[in-house]
Amino acid sequence: MKLYKEDLTNVGHFHDNFEGGFLALSSPMDVPNFERILIREILLEFGDFKIVDEFENDGFWVSVTNLPYSEYEKIKKSI
Repeated sequence: MKLYKEDLTNVGHFHDNFEGGFLALSSPMDVPNFERILIREILLEFGDFKIVDEFENDGFWVSVTNLPYSEYEKIKKSI
C-alpha cells in the first residue's frame, strides 16, 4: 500500500495544534489501533516523524506526533 502526505488529513476525527505546536490526531476508541498504524506510516512520508505520546480523552484515543502543526496546515491547504 502506498501512502501519501495528504492521507494524513483523512485519518482521525480531530486534528489539533497540540502544546508546543505539534500535530495531535484523535480517533474513536473503537479504531485506535488501525489508525495508529496509518498515522505512523504516513508520518514517515514527511521524514523522521513519529507518534511521541498517546492517551485517552473523553472516549477518543489521542496520538500526539512530533510533526509541526504548520506542516500539517501546508498539506491541508494544498488539497
